[in-house]
Amino acid sequence: MYGSRSGKLGHEFLSQENLTSSIQERSQITGKSVSRQISVWIMLASILPMSALGLIGLSYLFGLDNFVNILLTITFSLIFAASVIWWWWTAHTVLKVSKIILETGSYLKHLKDDINKLRDQIDHDRK
Repeated sequence: MYGSRSGKLGHEFLSQENLTSSIQERSQITGKSVSRQISVWIMLASILPMSALGLIGLSYLFGLDNFVNILLTITFSLIFAASVIWWWWTAHTVLKVSKIILETGSYLKHLKDDINKLRDQIDHDRK
C-alpha cells in the first residue's frame, strides 16, 4: 500500500498482498471455525452427561446392576477422554490466539514506524 507507492520506505510489510494474507489467516483461526468448535463443545457438554445419567438411572431402576457397572465404566472413560481432548484443544487454541496477538503487536509497531517515517518525509518535503 504505502510502502509500494512511495518507493523510499522499501517496506513490503504494508503491501496489499501481505495485509490481505495476514487478515485471512487471522479470520481462519478466530472466525467461524472456532465459533463452530465452541458450539460443538457446549452442545456435547449439555447433552452427553444428561443422556448418560438417564441411561444409568433407567438401568439401575430395572435392576441391571452388572449393566450399570459397565455403563459407569464407559461413562467415566468417555468423560476422561473428553477432558483430555478439550484441554488439548484449548491449549492449541490459546497458543494460536497468543501468536496472533504477538504478530498484531509487531505489525502495529511496524505500522507506527512507517507512519512516523512518512510524517518525517512529509515534513522534510514541506521545508
